[in-house]
Amino acid sequence: MDVLTLSRLQFAVTAGFHFIFVPLTLGLSVLVAYMSEIVKDEESS
Repeated sequence: MDVLTLSRLQFAVTAGFHFIFVPLTLGLSVLVAYMSEIVKDEESS
């Protein structure tokens, strides 16, 4: 494998992780905040 192929492979792996984990992290933080508000509302009732 030459340097160009390895560089493209490295970029593909990095972009893949970014594509998966950034939306997952942001989505889960919003979901956790929403669910904690629901639980607080149910506990106060």
